[in-house]
Amino acid sequence: MSMLKWALIGLLALPAAELAGFLLVAMSVGWLWATIALVSTSALGIALLRRSGRHALGRLTETLRNDGIAALRLDSPAVATLLGAALLVLPGFITDVVGGALFLPRFR
Repeated sequence: MSMLKWALIGLLALPAAELAGFLLVAMSVGWLWATIALVSTSALGIALLRRSGRHALGRLTETLRNDGIAALRLDSPAVATLLGAALLVLPGFITDVVGGALFLPRFR
């Protein structure tokens, strides 16, 4: 199966996985705390995008201008910061875990 088909299957399965993850967290800590955690990680992602987004986007465009599309590597701090903050904005615990991991250099 091609990479595009796997990406499409993953994008279609993500909402169901996020719902299942939310239900599991809500059953273990309670609905209110799960909702508060979901909203606060989205607010954290928005704050991170506002704080470092413009700087990281400037670094990314400068790197793209100099090196071209080959500069888009996940281990570069600008790409990882922007992608991690964007994943934190999306509602769901799975995207929050992946987005938070992108801020740690070990998981880039």
